[in-house]
Amino acid sequence: MADRRALGDLRDQCAQTKAAVTDLAEQERQIHAKRSLRRYTDRDGAEHLHAVGTKRDLARIDRALKSYVDRRFRSARADGVREPLEAYTFDALVDMATSASDGATADDTPQRTRVNNLTVIRVDLEALVRGHPEDDERCEIAGLGPISVDTARDMLGESILKLVITKGIDVLNVTHLGRGPNTAQKIALLWHARGCTREDCPRTERLEYDHKDGYEYRKTRHTRFDETEPLCKPDHDLKTYFGWALVEGTGKRPMVPPDDPRHPNYKRPPP
Repeated sequence: MADRRALGDLRDQCAQTKAAVTDLAEQERQIHAKRSLRRYTDRDGAEHLHAVGTKRDLARIDRALKSYVDRRFRSARADGVREPLEAYTFDALVDMATSASDGATADDTPQRTRVNNLTVIRVDLEALVRGHPEDDERCEIAGLGPISVDTARDMLGESILKLVITKGIDVLNVTHLGRGPNTAQKIALLWHARGCTREDCPRTERLEYDHKDGYEYRKTRHTRFDETEPLCKPDHDLKTYFGWALVEGTGKRPMVPPDDPRHPNYKRPPP
């Protein structure tokens, strides 16, 4: 798998394998008991902040930071500035701390919660009822990894958490007449493919919903889950403006230019 897939996919598979033989509830109790937030100064005078905690608690922090990160990103792009995501996240943390001390919020006016700001959990229905997963069943926070069913149950009451239950909404058969996916489809896409579909692309932020080749909105006038894939903005631009395309198939796979024989619309040049 390391030869073919991105490092993040390999880490996810390793986490699933370890979770199958681990008492996750006990592991979470041990991690919570050792929780810490440490500050220190290095030899160059830079301040460091290091936090250790459970997936559930870090997911809450991620969710709270997201709107501040988005605002920093939009402001930088408007000014023509490009910096790493880590830099925006640090600035966002400072903004969030400043807003808390000032009694303000990330935005001056209230807005609807955006779907991509949510914490998404996938849990198989049988595992949720039984109290623990078995065989290939899953119970995890998308993007962070496995959690115990007890933690999943405890999180159900949180107001901006969405639960994707296997055998729940059959999004494969939901057809939305709009250009982009509806809420149920977006939540399922966030779980199903948490990163860019192009092989070897590690990006999990700034993803755009792309209609597969042959299922472009201008042709179908609808959006279906099984006809939609996430692409990061640079790769989406390659497809939209320069004719690149994912090779035929599903899941993570190579993206090739128009003159590559693997391109879905490749036309062999005359001899």
